[in-house]
Amino acid sequence: MNFENTQKLLHDAQDFHRFLSDRCACMSAEADTERLRMVLDYMQRQNEHLADALQKFEKEGGAILNNTWFQYSPENGPEVCFSQIKKLPESTSPDDLITRVIDLQECLGGFYSEAARLAPNEPVRHLFQSLHRQSVRGREELMTGVNLTP
Repeated sequence: MNFENTQKLLHDAQDFHRFLSDRCACMSAEADTERLRMVLDYMQRQNEHLADALQKFEKEGGAILNNTWFQYSPENGPEVCFSQIKKLPESTSPDDLITRVIDLQECLGGFYSEAARLAPNEPVRHLFQSLHRQSVRGREELMTGVNLTP
């Protein structure tokens, strides 16, 4: 079992969203169609926004986030979600990346929902409920943008 404090979970998620934002920006510059470029630009902005929101949560939460710990099994942790994207080769097509990001948002949404359910106090519960809503909304918007149905 893994033990992490809330602040570390937020920091890891923030780093990951910045990584994904940079990857989308690079792919957008190389995209061969305007539609694909628009979707990748949207994904870049969305991940940058999520990273900024996580940074804000981390700064505003202070001691309560640092003193709230979670126990979870490695196969259910956020690292599983992040590794789905980080292990993709540089040669991954933009369409494959988009599909993986949609899967990632579903994975993170499940983790955030479970973290909210297990949260030992109201501020941390509210934080993870908010992250869950953002994840669901982002997934739906991305699926709409690439003409998939949620």
